Amino acid sequence: MAMRRDLNRAPFGMAIAAVIAACLVASVLGDYMKHRWAFPDPRNRAVFTTKGLLQARKPILRVFHDRDADWQFLGEEEVSDTNGSVVGLGTVVDYDPSLAELARMPTGYCAYRGSTSDKWIMQRMEPTVDH
Repeated sequence: MAMRRDLNRAPFGMAIAAVIAACLVASVLGDYMKHRWAFPDPRNRAVFTTKGLLQARKPILRVFHDRDADWQFLGEEEVSDTNGSVVGLGTVVDYDPSLAELARMPTGYCAYRGSTSDKWIMQRMEPTVDH
């Protein structure tokens, strides 16, 4: 007499199906949470950077969230009036997803790192005196 396997009747058949379904849901939710927008500002918020940073695929090493709530994303190059650029916040976060770690950085703070393999170091910016 041949034994017939019927997963719908087997006590573990439904359990296996439930585990597979749970894994699929966890995978989809994990991807959603990983790519979920972390900043309180919208993706199209105008932020400052330099023209060559994103075009030349250079690393973002310095981030400023100034007291006016403006964001600046900079690399190693010097900043001048001629090489400044305005892009959407989503553009820089898509370029460097590690920036999501700084999403809740308060105004008046900056963060820096030596390379993209280093952790971000956050600190309060020194107050400036307006003349």
